[in-house]
Amino acid sequence: MLTERGRAVQPVAAGAGDRIEERWAELTSPEEFETLHALLHRLLDRIGDADPAAAARLTSIDKSRLD
Repeated sequence: MLTERGRAVQPVAAGAGDRIEERWAELTSPEEFETLHALLHRLLDRIGDADPAAAARLTSIDKSRLD
């Protein structure tokens, strides 16, 4: 459960994530980036299977941004 302070930093965290993905996309080919994206999603799915609470914490910023 996010605190008020945690909710307040969600936009900052989401923006940082966007900038990281933009940089990764610059450093790789479109195919490599898509592979990385798919592998990270697969890892998140497996984490969710093993520990749903951990997966919820990892995706709590904005679930709509995972795709």
